[in-house]
Amino acid sequence: METTPLTLSLKETCLKTGLSRTTLWRLAKAGQLPVVKIRGRVLVRVEALDAFLQSQEVRHEAA
Repeated sequence: METTPLTLSLKETCLKTGLSRTTLWRLAKAGQLPVVKIRGRVLVRVEALDAFLQSQEVRHEAA
């Protein structure tokens, strides 16, 4: 039985989004992408990443 992870490492987040580690850090420091710090590890909750990506969607209206 395979379970869906609750969090992703920064490296995993980079691979899934195509964003650089530097960009992820900037977003985290700006408060745009919440992160969780546990024993020195910085993790991104999957829910937070989904919410961030949805907030960045751009919808183009037909002319």
